[in-house]
Amino acid sequence: MAAIVAEVSHRMTDSTEHKEAELQPPASPSQPETSTEDTGIVDTLLKIAHEEDANRFGCVPAPDYDFWARKSAWTPDQAVALSLAKDPTIISWNAICIQFPNIIIAPCHLSDYTKFSRFALTYRLRRELLLDNIAFGKIGFIDYDQGWITPIELIDWIRLHDLWAPSALSECVQKYHVDLIDWQQEAFRLKQDNERLSFELSRIKSTTEEPHPKARSTFQKMILAMVMSQYKWGRDPSAVGRIVKAIDNLGEGISLTDDAVRGALKDAAQALDVQTDKIS
Repeated sequence: MAAIVAEVSHRMTDSTEHKEAELQPPASPSQPETSTEDTGIVDTLLKIAHEEDANRFGCVPAPDYDFWARKSAWTPDQAVALSLAKDPTIISWNAICIQFPNIIIAPCHLSDYTKFSRFALTYRLRRELLLDNIAFGKIGFIDYDQGWITPIELIDWIRLHDLWAPSALSECVQKYHVDLIDWQQEAFRLKQDNERLSFELSRIKSTTEEPHPKARSTFQKMILAMVMSQYKWGRDPSAVGRIVKAIDNLGEGISLTDDAVRGALKDAAQALDVQTDKIS
């Protein structure tokens, strides 16, 4: 009989409509060979176990994906139920725990087909993975001790972990959250642009040398000497205008405003402690 139970457990673990990545059990020791008679008993018990599981959860109606996809966020229980094509108002972790009190301490494979169901374990393991990712900030958010996950995040999470989910759920989420998808893509693009520009700015700063203070002072002295002697800056109110005109005459694309010239000359005068009382 032990060999029969082991065979049923092994076959129930391997036979599932959807191959859940999180339910793949570790390699187990080779099972004892069963006789033809034992194989018939195994098939009978396996059929009964599948029928019982179907009666428990197979008759649960599919959720209204259109309704749930309109929501801004789901609780972990709602997200898991929807991802397994079940109505969250009917299927929940509390409901499963009431029917299977020992499911919390159950192994990650069907070691006892008389106590646990494939769906219940699938729900438990997917829920544990989702709660772990939310708790460590990998996905979703926590508000007042309640975890939440947005529809778009759930679809991306399912794809990341290569889990099965009904296509209708993904289609409805895409329909109602397309603007959010575009926004997330735009935010990602802008983030990349910002990182690239920050790197370029750092590179430019590292290769651009500030003029030596002595060289700057020499340059300011030369400029002040020329504008004060040639254009009478500081004595003639029209000096700035004539300086601007002279700059314009240097060629196309080389021009400065009156304010720019006036500000630069005043800065130079102050740096060199030149009297600016009469400077225009």
